[in-house]
Amino acid sequence: MHRAAEYLTTSLITTLLFAAPALFAQTPSTYQAVYEARSAGLSATAERALEALPDGEFRLSQRMELRVLGARLGAAEESSIFSMQAGYPVPQSYFYRRTGVSRSHETVNFDGANLKANSTEDEENWVLDLAPGVVDKFSFQLVLRQLFAQPDLRE
Repeated sequence: MHRAAEYLTTSLITTLLFAAPALFAQTPSTYQAVYEARSAGLSATAERALEALPDGEFRLSQRMELRVLGARLGAAEESSIFSMQAGYPVPQSYFYRRTGVSRSHETVNFDGANLKANSTEDEENWVLDLAPGVVDKFSFQLVLRQLFAQPDLRE
């Protein structure tokens, strides 16, 4: 349940940022990036993408994998699906999964109309009350990117 507290802290910060809607007047640019590193029998691959979905929503995703001498040691995958409203991300769902030596799984499904989110972490489930303007902890990166792209904040 420690992730719920982490999530609510992020939600509070995001709610404060939402108080300045003029900062978020643009639609995010889509992109895809692939990273690879190899050394001494270790290899790591990471992919990150922001894509527009056919229904007008966006998916921000990243995948990482670590191998030792060709054997898969672990992997992590994270994604956020959101729509844009007045240039601001409105979360629909969040997903995180880690496999390998340690395992974890987390999903959050947002119900913006009722200001609720259904959260699942491994085998535990709970409902979170949301404040207007809340985003998930992954699409929060887009909010920060848009915020820091503003000319008044570059100083």
